[in-house]
Amino acid sequence: MAGAAPVRGSGGFLDDVRPLSARAAAGFLKRAEAGSLRFVPGFLDDVAAHLDRMRDSDVAAVPL
Repeated sequence: MAGAAPVRGSGGFLDDVRPLSARAAAGFLKRAEAGSLRFVPGFLDDVAAHLDRMRDSDVAAVPL
């Protein structure tokens, strides 16, 4: 296919990971709970727990 973007591997994709901010986690959780997508059991509970930890910690305020 002419003009198609080259396929890149996933190597290095998770090299620069950062915790999802409280704001981002809250927005994701709100949309996920309101939407019709299905998630594996416990996933949204884990997102909610992450949100609680981010709200209660200074991690969100530390610049990277």
